[in-house]
Amino acid sequence: MHLENHSHPTAILANASLALRVGAAFVYALLLVALYDSLSYRWYYFGFLWANPSAADIVIAIVAAAVPAAFLSPRPTGFVQFGGWVLHYAVVSPAIVVPILQGLQHASSNYLLSVTISLCAAAFNASLRVPTGPLPSITAMQFEPRTIRSAVRLLTIGGIAYMLAAHGTSLRLASFEDVYDQRFDFADQSSIIDAYLVPIMSNVFIAFLLATGIRDRRWIDILLAIAGTLIVYSAFALKSQLISPILIFGIMSCFDKFGNFRPLVIPLFLISISSIYLIFFSGNIDATGISGVLSSLIFMRTILLPGVIVGEFASFFSQFERTYYSHSLVGRFIVDYPYGDLSVGQVVGLYMFPDQGAAPFELNGNFIATDGIAALGLPGIPISFAVAAFSMHLLNMAGIKADRQATFAMSIPYLMTLSNTSAFSSFVTGGGVILVILLYLYGNQRRREDHSANLAERYMSPSDQQAIQMDVRP
Repeated sequence: MHLENHSHPTAILANASLALRVGAAFVYALLLVALYDSLSYRWYYFGFLWANPSAADIVIAIVAAAVPAAFLSPRPTGFVQFGGWVLHYAVVSPAIVVPILQGLQHASSNYLLSVTISLCAAAFNASLRVPTGPLPSITAMQFEPRTIRSAVRLLTIGGIAYMLAAHGTSLRLASFEDVYDQRFDFADQSSIIDAYLVPIMSNVFIAFLLATGIRDRRWIDILLAIAGTLIVYSAFALKSQLISPILIFGIMSCFDKFGNFRPLVIPLFLISISSIYLIFFSGNIDATGISGVLSSLIFMRTILLPGVIVGEFASFFSQFERTYYSHSLVGRFIVDYPYGDLSVGQVVGLYMFPDQGAAPFELNGNFIATDGIAALGLPGIPISFAVAAFSMHLLNMAGIKADRQATFAMSIPYLMTLSNTSAFSSFVTGGGVILVILLYLYGNQRRREDHSANLAERYMSPSDQQAIQMDVRP
């Protein structure tokens, strides 16, 4: 029997896509090493320690960071797969690379930490590719699109009015140098309402108005979203609140004319800005100039800090008592929290900066650091990824019927919160639950039997459309 030896075009494309995904992740990990080397001398007091890693250390870090990218979806068709791409570059890569460069633990412990995160991230990315259907359609919860938009506008306006009435005299557009002073001042005056209102406004309502407003060119929603962004930044002074509108617009521009998301734009953009910075600004940082702002806002606090935090948490909780999830809303009723009135972030912050007095600095830990390392050490890392995967699959099921372009974009603030806090906190106090409800209403909206009613379907893959058709009830 004669067998023809022809390479199938689909196999060739699949291999090329795999090579591009892994190659881009490898190059970015290499640039992370260079960025960390460049910035460590400036930010050493903030945990950016340079342990003179060997060539073997660097190779292990880069390879371990590139492996999970092989399991990312080459063509994200849902929020859950898109989120995998964002979290890989926002959390996973620095969490794998930086602890080895810090050298806060013995080399073998650092290797074990990075390899554990790498393997868990690979399984996490693979799990995000498992198809899930939409949540059941409930006719009683189908509303006109204009009704949903009007409700979100009213809630946003109500939130702005509350912030002005309750904190009008203390709101101010703090400079990047004064954000911590503004944050502490607001925290002293804030209530439980503010703790929930600020992230819900920023991560849900404002994101929804901005994403759908840009897509449909509704300037009233765009302007309202910008006003809301300025108000919440004037309150809590989180730099991510100023960055997220830019990222929302950037994500929306990553779709081609057929409504397909081009995920490689994410690493290519990061590789480009990192390369430009290293070429033109590395070693010549003016703290008060543009190079200082870029190094602090983008490279130090956004790109590298998640890895620094993982390294610091791993060092602290290898020596001191773990929380066994007593830091979470549920766990505190089962296990006694060992650190009194201090949060996990404050405990580690006090460990890093012991001379802080009565108001210790809070080092916010991402889901790997908080839900994994702080809770159980290394065994907690797979659990932290499992919790994050569950929350993302739930969001995906809620928004699978919604317009893909707007859904991907409006999820960016939530993903940024997940990159900076516990998965439990992100889902409960960070607006995750409200985002699930809004995405469900947005995708479950009442549709007219005409062309305009099917606009969202232009952005759905055949598998998504089939899932929706299977969900139709007589």
